[in-house]
Amino acid sequence: MKLIKQLYSSQTIKRKAPVNLKQGDSNFFGGEPFEYTLPASSFNYIGKASVTSQGIIMKHFLPLKRFIVCYDIDFKHYFFRYILHVLSKYKRHKPGGKQKYLIIFDNYSGPKGFYHWISDGLTRLVEMNEQLNEFVVLIPEYFKHEQLYMDTLALFNIKQIYYIPEKTYVKIDHLYVMDFIAPTGNFNPHNFLKLQKLVWDAYNLKKSEANEYIYISREKASRRFVLNEPEVIWLLQSYDFKIVCLEDYKFEEQVKLIFKTKYLVSIHGAALTHISFMQKGSKVLEFKRLNDSSNFVYFSLADVAGVDYYYQFCDVKEKSKNANNFDLTVNIEELDATIKLMLTTR
Repeated sequence: MKLIKQLYSSQTIKRKAPVNLKQGDSNFFGGEPFEYTLPASSFNYIGKASVTSQGIIMKHFLPLKRFIVCYDIDFKHYFFRYILHVLSKYKRHKPGGKQKYLIIFDNYSGPKGFYHWISDGLTRLVEMNEQLNEFVVLIPEYFKHEQLYMDTLALFNIKQIYYIPEKTYVKIDHLYVMDFIAPTGNFNPHNFLKLQKLVWDAYNLKKSEANEYIYISREKASRRFVLNEPEVIWLLQSYDFKIVCLEDYKFEEQVKLIFKTKYLVSIHGAALTHISFMQKGSKVLEFKRLNDSSNFVYFSLADVAGVDYYYQFCDVKEKSKNANNFDLTVNIEELDATIKLMLTTR
């Protein structure tokens, strides 16, 4: 692997604590003093390699763990099974020519990984936007059937795309790849602002007063619900919150709605990725599973966006061993107190 250029040096960032941080809860957000050191990131030439339809890069038939999201938590447990499965079950394609290929997705990008696509994919893509016309961009074929993904790709200076079919790996002679700008769940402030500006500029959004009160429901999602949502909605509507399902909006409409939002409330999930497009000084409340110390990505995202972060731990009904497959019950009295705090705190 050859280093083409360094994108960012290592740096330590300090995050602002949740506004309503309760005594003893610091460890659920990384622990005080809420500092995190981002590793350096670079743009690299891999050369000859294979790329699977899940975004796994394989060199000499071995996956390159440097470019695999959550390798130690997830992928290493089925490392060898995955290799055997790819080599025995997957079709092989080899694009012709001596073109330069750039992979811009990963094993967590989708088809239901919208948070990771925005936060781990587009954050890398924005760093190459001026040079994208030099590359054939590799993306999975399922992106064609996910309009949100195609809408985000349209924001960039991409001229050529190679779609990798499902259960296929492609052999590339000249492959290029970027490191993750920050480990998943973390953000580089300069890079984040660059992506935010690109999206705002694309939709002609100028800084203005945000005044919408929005609750994002997962009513139309396939999993992870608020079990007592009617009670939650009743309370929020008494404070003039509008209830929305983002599935009803195109990506551009979603961004424009969230840009105008002053107060945002939702359960832990991909909808909160839209914190990325809120204006500085807005406020967000996340419903979290009780005593969750591993999923504080939206706390990190709110911090880098300059959005005041509030949280509420909720009782959980587990659906499976999957860490994020659960339903929540929101304590209404506590929610009422938190909303009052959000609306009165400057």
